[in-house]
Amino acid sequence: PNGPGRFYVGHTLGIEWIATDNDAVDSVSIWLSVNAGADYTRLFSNEPNDSLCEWVIPMMDADSCVIKIVAWDPALNSGEDISESYFSIKDQTAVGDDEEEEDETPIYATGLEQNYPNPFNGVTNIAYTLAEAGIVDLRIYDTAGRLIRTLETGTSRVSGRHVTAWNGRDNSGRAVTSGVYFAKISTGKFRQTRKMVYLR
Repeated sequence: PNGPGRFYVGHTLGIEWIATDNDAVDSVSIWLSVNAGADYTRLFSNEPNDSLCEWVIPMMDADSCVIKIVAWDPALNSGEDISESYFSIKDQTAVGDDEEEEDETPIYATGLEQNYPNPFNGVTNIAYTLAEAGIVDLRIYDTAGRLIRTLETGTSRVSGRHVTAWNGRDNSGRAVTSGVYFAKISTGKFRQTRKMVYLR
């Protein structure tokens, strides 16, 4: 979980991550904080770097939860990433019918995520989230502002998270040169840009 949302006791929560350098990562540990990062409890240790771990949520009631992923290399050097905003965990049997029904619809915030991997060679994934259904344009530009690749144009998308891949080629199918590129999304009045680095 990387943003606002509510999860329930007894449900299985899929914890996902992307290591920027998969070859160097030897193992991963996963930690939970229920008090906005003031302290953490370890959920898993020595997990393989397979980008997914399933956790059955135990009994608790908390509104300021974050997940921390710590990646280790064979030399015991580490890097970490933390949920970008808080999520809550509730006992579903303790919420009223109206609240439970309301929470069945996920709440999304429109935004363009950082591509992964980054820097990249070959293919990178560009994910974005829509708060509501809309028309999406997603394009790649170089540092001079020239259009390099149109990934989506006039694409109708439902609310939720979507992922598009870019293979480092322009609209003519030619491989681009190494350097900095920008992914730009527009949907309705929303605009956002992310910087990417391509290495050949």
